[in-house]
Amino acid sequence: KLDSYFFNRHRPCFDSILHYYQTGKEAPPLNVDPDVYAKEKEFFGIKKEREVAVFIPEGDGSDGIDCVNSCRMKVHNFLQDPRSSSIAAVWHGFDIFFICISIGFLIFESEPEFKEQFSDKEASYYVPLFIINCIIMGFFTTDFLIRLVTWPSLLEFWKNLFKRVRHSVHPAVLRKFTGR
Repeated sequence: KLDSYFFNRHRPCFDSILHYYQTGKEAPPLNVDPDVYAKEKEFFGIKKEREVAVFIPEGDGSDGIDCVNSCRMKVHNFLQDPRSSSIAAVWHGFDIFFICISIGFLIFESEPEFKEQFSDKEASYYVPLFIINCIIMGFFTTDFLIRLVTWPSLLEFWKNLFKRVRHSVHPAVLRKFTGR
């Protein structure tokens, strides 16, 4: 006997309902009919509306505003979830690749033997390394600005950004710089 539960329910809705039970915030799935989501909420006993973490566009889209919000949320979902499409998976692959290259540049720039190639403009490797670094920084800047523009709430964007930074810094590093 496994002492476990098996839910054969609508998967995107179940992810959102599990998120609700974990955080207390409702995050309706973007690619699911609202009626299907309402039935799933009813099945799992979620009665009242709570704070919604993700905006779902309403209306028939005839006024153009709903279309803009819908496109904005599709781009947001594209950047947040690599499973949303094959192009999103490629974008996230580039993101990880460029992060690895940036870490490599950081390591090489800090090594005395390689520091010359990164700082001496007359060195043979300076121009190619500079171009690669510009491409990477351009990608990161573009990614950041698109996330900033498409995030449902600007305040939530900054909270999420600072939470990620805070959790990504190792406690030993924090102790070293803060003296605690």
